[in-house]
Amino acid sequence: MGNNQLWVPLVTLGLVLSLVACGPKATPVVEKATPTPAEATPTPKPVEATPTPAAPEGVTEVEPNNGPAEATEVSMGLSTGVLTNDDEDWYKFEVPNGHVLSVAFTPAEDAQPTDVSLFTPDQEEIWWKYGVGPTVTKSATKVMNTDSGGTYYARVSGGYGSYSIELSSQSQDDAQSGGDAGDKVVDALEVQTGLAFSGQLGDFDEEDWYKFEVPNGHVLSVAFTPAEDAQPTDVSLFTPDQEEIWWKYGVGPTVTKSATKVMNTDSGGTYYARVSGGYGSYSIELSSQSQDDAQSGGDAGDKVVDALEVQTGLAFSGQLGDFDEEDWYKFEVPNGHVLSVAFTPAEDAQPTDVSLFTPDQEETWWELSVGPTVTVAFEITEVVGGPYYIQVAYGSGSYTIEIK
Repeated sequence: MGNNQLWVPLVTLGLVLSLVACGPKATPVVEKATPTPAEATPTPKPVEATPTPAAPEGVTEVEPNNGPAEATEVSMGLSTGVLTNDDEDWYKFEVPNGHVLSVAFTPAEDAQPTDVSLFTPDQEEIWWKYGVGPTVTKSATKVMNTDSGGTYYARVSGGYGSYSIELSSQSQDDAQSGGDAGDKVVDALEVQTGLAFSGQLGDFDEEDWYKFEVPNGHVLSVAFTPAEDAQPTDVSLFTPDQEEIWWKYGVGPTVTKSATKVMNTDSGGTYYARVSGGYGSYSIELSSQSQDDAQSGGDAGDKVVDALEVQTGLAFSGQLGDFDEEDWYKFEVPNGHVLSVAFTPAEDAQPTDVSLFTPDQEETWWELSVGPTVTVAFEITEVVGGPYYIQVAYGSGSYTIEIK
């Protein structure tokens, strides 16, 4: 084999060996990265809810009761409830005419300061207390008249926690009637003279009227005293024609104001007393006693034709004033006798007039405005027989007359 022939196979073998040695081109292996776990969104922490206040045992309220239309109906006694955030609790209850309503409100120990209000049947706010603190009691009393009863409301609001409301209703007992004296003269409560009685006034009960009988010829006495817990109060006295004849305004606690009114022979009838303009309890004492002019057991007449017959040789007393403006007396004097008359107003009297009239009713002697304890006298030495007359007039108080 020649040299050229040998070279060719050798070259070919070298190429083959080179290819074998290099091998096929390796595909690069890509290393897969282990993914980093995504950072988890943190679970939000639950918002801590405001705890609902623990309900006291025997809770009375019924939700929803957030307004008058949904008010929980309760009776007199103790009611309890729970107030939560932005909550109002309304209650309704019946108050009879003539009663006295008492309300006491107390937030519990765990409560926040709370508001309370009281409303009329027309939903007019008549009492309120704001920010009442835990265990603090706020109370009110409301006096009804004869037509102010009905459905009243209480509202609890503006706070948080449990509370209690205590309600009581008690009838007035004006003059031991078991109720309220009327608020108008036509509804006046009838009472008896000779007795003392008590009554109550305030709030809706602005006036108490009483009526009582006073006989002709009597002396009426009235004494009025507001109680120690009362506010200044007015009192008035009225005739059967409803004319105001005596009044005292702003009578203070424990102060007594009194009046005496003297009736004549026809001024008796149904009289009235009015108590008004104050608040609290009071007492009234009424008495009616017959006059006893010249020991007659009554009033001497107010006209000459009604003159009271008396005896000569005696001294007697009488009383004058108010409706009793004149007292007339008559007495017989024999013809030719000496007649003497002496007249003396008492120490408590106001200046008073006295006159003497003949059997022809001719005024033969008079003295005007005779003062207290002053004695005036007149004498006729030779009288014409017949009935003579004495007139006592235009004064007030007691007096004595002596006829000889």
